[in-house]
Amino acid sequence: MIYGSEGNIRFGFFGHKVYLTVNGQTELLEFEPLQHVEQPMIERVVSYFRGEGENPCNGAIGAEVMGIIDAFTGTTASG
Repeated sequence: MIYGSEGNIRFGFFGHKVYLTVNGQTELLEFEPLQHVEQPMIERVVSYFRGEGENPCNGAIGAEVMGIIDAFTGTTASG
């Protein structure tokens, strides 16, 4: 959720619905989901687990992403 001085915006990371609230009034905005948007990453992960390719997201990258998420949410991995 993103908060502003007059309202907020709520949405799921992979969803296609956005809830916009301004001055207590909520509006639902819906978008057609993109077809196959996750497919390239899924293929790379499957390839890695089959021993056919490199790891598309190693631990160092995962830790960096968690740091970014923590910065947005104001939390830390340790609680």
